[in-house]
Amino acid sequence: MVIEVKNLVKRYDKIIALDYLELKVKEGQIHGILGPAGSGKTTLLECILGLKKYDKGSILLWDKKLEKDSYDIKRNIGVVLAEEAVFEELTLYENISYFCSLYETDKQKVKELTRETIEFLGLEDFVRLYPKKLSQGLLKRLQFACGIVHKPTLLILDEPIDGTDPHSRKKLADCIIELKNRGTTILYFSQNIDEIEQLCTEITMLEKGRVIAQGTKEELKNMISLGEKITLEVYSLLESQLQIIRELPNVSGAEYDNQMLVVKAKKGRNNLVMLLDYLQEQKIPFGRIITEMPTLDDVYLEITGKELKD
Repeated sequence: MVIEVKNLVKRYDKIIALDYLELKVKEGQIHGILGPAGSGKTTLLECILGLKKYDKGSILLWDKKLEKDSYDIKRNIGVVLAEEAVFEELTLYENISYFCSLYETDKQKVKELTRETIEFLGLEDFVRLYPKKLSQGLLKRLQFACGIVHKPTLLILDEPIDGTDPHSRKKLADCIIELKNRGTTILYFSQNIDEIEQLCTEITMLEKGRVIAQGTKEELKNMISLGEKITLEVYSLLESQLQIIRELPNVSGAEYDNQMLVVKAKKGRNNLVMLLDYLQEQKIPFGRIITEMPTLDDVYLEITGKELKD
């Protein structure tokens, strides 16, 4: 096990930031930590890195406790934080080279690793620029480069793609997947559902410092009753007809607004067929149809009663 967190408790006066939290991160995973602001993500990250003391529990990295002098452990960890963490007075190349030199003493090796990392992230055209001259997307790629240049076996990412342009977002996502394919274990903190669903092999959902669900995205979606969401353009629908739709087999909810009918159905066969049969029997005209499988937001909503984005 790369990371093992047991019964972790962290309090700030009367506020419980982490409430007997349990987490296991296996080698080679991209393990997502998903939760809204205030759910305990940042506190958990800081406790794992030894930046904050915790009140109860234990944290092991490769079956060892992280101490101040645990240089053998720290050498194998890369970190990319959400906040800007580069030197304004150094160029892009100098920043990456400097962070590499913190782990590697051989100057030739530093040059090789710096060059490889610049090519890996497609930063060749920007090596002489200073951070203040970089776009937000390029700045994120620079921060990412500084975190991976020493080739860590564990990479901890905090909102690494947030606020980037589409090109940088795709580049960073591709790099994360490539690092995973090379054997890097990645712990990915985010409140962005799409990123977590796209990239992560295992997901832990947090709410108020507690783990509310863990598993693959398929396992999480199987935990809830929602089977699919059906959206139809319906040009006219009476309240009495909407009520009958709500009473159809497997239907858990139905709303009609601005000529759009949204029906939530539980797991089962022929949900769409039964709905269309009713509309046709009643001679209710309808247009385009969209069917969607459950999302991670649906999982969060059913467990907590609120949407993750709220």
